[in-house]
Amino acid sequence: MRGEDGGIDGIVNAVVDTTDRVLSERRLRTLSRMGERTDPSSSVEAACRKALESLAENRADAPFALIYLSEDDARSARRVACAGVEVGMDAAPDIVALDTGVTSTWPLAEAQDKNESFVITPRADLALPSGVWPEPVAEAIVAPVTMSSDTRACAFLVAGVNPRRRIDAAYRSFFELAAGHVGTGITTARAYEDGHRHRLRLYHRRHEERLGHCPHRQNDARRLGRPAQLAPSGEELCVA
Repeated sequence: MRGEDGGIDGIVNAVVDTTDRVLSERRLRTLSRMGERTDPSSSVEAACRKALESLAENRADAPFALIYLSEDDARSARRVACAGVEVGMDAAPDIVALDTGVTSTWPLAEAQDKNESFVITPRADLALPSGVWPEPVAEAIVAPVTMSSDTRACAFLVAGVNPRRRIDAAYRSFFELAAGHVGTGITTARAYEDGHRHRLRLYHRRHEERLGHCPHRQNDARRLGRPAQLAPSGEELCVA
């Protein structure tokens, strides 16, 4: 900018805020990795660990994270994966009660009842890691994880919030989508396990049916457990 005398009195510098774009791209990369690393042949616990590995790579948005899997009786949840916090710390209890009224480190019972994510202020004595930030974590989010075939929570995602950002709609959506990827992994893993058990049942049923139709094979099956005692000396036992 030139003044009245023709000299330069200042400059105009147009600034474009790219914070939202940077945050969106970073979170989208994390969610994409979570989807790409889903393994249909994994166990449920392995599926949870794989999902958390991808989320743990983004410590700017998730300084720490834990996944709790609901037990069959739905009265407690067991920790199956954690990142940013060490096993044995107060912030990563092995078991969390799901009974309403029981005080726990993480309010999973409330998440189960509400069936929606919510933000909490963690206890100050938990010494939670802050990821890449020097400031301590002041907030955490608890998100229920559901399978595609059920609206009830089968697991829970607990994650730390960037201490330099407040939870807004986009940030909350990021964690909810992450919980959705965890649910997809659990659904896929359980479908694989159910299919494997079904194939085993069919195999045993057909095997028993074949033995039932051939009585001599039942006797052969019993004898094969000790062929050396039943076969004549120097001869091999061959069952057709």
